[in-house]
Amino acid sequence: MDPLTTLSGLGLSWLSGLRLYMVLFLVGLADLLNWVTLPAGMGLLSSPYVLVATGLMVLVEFFADKVPWVDSTWDTVHTFIRLPVAGWIAAQFAPPGDATSVNYALGILGGTVAATSHFAKASARATVNASPEPFSNWGLSLFEDLLTPSLLYLIYQYPYLAAGIIGVLVLLCVLIVVMFWKMLKRIFGGQRRPRAV
Repeated sequence: MDPLTTLSGLGLSWLSGLRLYMVLFLVGLADLLNWVTLPAGMGLLSSPYVLVATGLMVLVEFFADKVPWVDSTWDTVHTFIRLPVAGWIAAQFAPPGDATSVNYALGILGGTVAATSHFAKASARATVNASPEPFSNWGLSLFEDLLTPSLLYLIYQYPYLAAGIIGVLVLLCVLIVVMFWKMLKRIFGGQRRPRAV
């Protein structure tokens, strides 16, 4: 199994946890322009019809992601979309001729890697939405808008550097999710009243 191919697939999966439609649109456009060569199973992403669909969804997500609480609802719904598609993306990067079990393994890894970015994003947004000002929300959203194409470029031009950055980001995402759940446990656990004897 080619490690560069695997890293590319897992990198795209991680980014899909943040901005799925932007990833699909940009890699499809890059394939159409012959800047990159996508695996055969992802060839449809460069279809004009699919590009129009993913491009429209990029616009919808761009605005939905800037509105407090709408973004959290969007993230909740996309738990059931981002993770399976991210798993599918990773599975497409299995080298030709590898056993089907490799595709399944990469799919599981891709979905898991995407879960770290997706749940960290959702946790951070839920925390920021509790603040009355919208600027933190906009800042986080714009950061994700810029991070996605930047890391996509690195994945295809400097894959080992991209792998190192994404590896650090995965650990950071896990830390964010753990901190968020500890905060929730502290908030809701502190509200329990002792039972009357």
